[in-house]
Amino acid sequence: TNGSIWGSSTHSWPCKLRKRRARSRLELGTLKYDPDLLASGSYPPYLKARIEGPHGHLSNYDTAELLGACRRSRPNWVAVAHLSEQNNTPELAIGALHDAVGHTYPVHLASRYCCSGVLDV
Repeated sequence: TNGSIWGSSTHSWPCKLRKRRARSRLELGTLKYDPDLLASGSYPPYLKARIEGPHGHLSNYDTAELLGACRRSRPNWVAVAHLSEQNNTPELAIGALHDAVGHTYPVHLASRYCCSGVLDV
């Protein structure tokens, strides 16, 4: 199909979602945290372990790895959303994606603080 896919705040992408994602034109990725910022941040150890655990959140690198692995069936562009205010920055999230797929790949950043504009799919 020519639909869209949204990666939620789960730590991993199930196989069915990977297959559907391979047919999408748009991807909305929730790059919740940067591992280095999380490790050096003020969260207590139990919370850091939950975030990084198998049922935790997607890191910048988790989403970038998925996007980079699907070279032949990559969506037309990706929107980055739901970044952690304490454990991520827009620059780190976009940088991780660009490192995986190239600096010319279209990436839209959704604001943490207000509604984003309308995106054409």
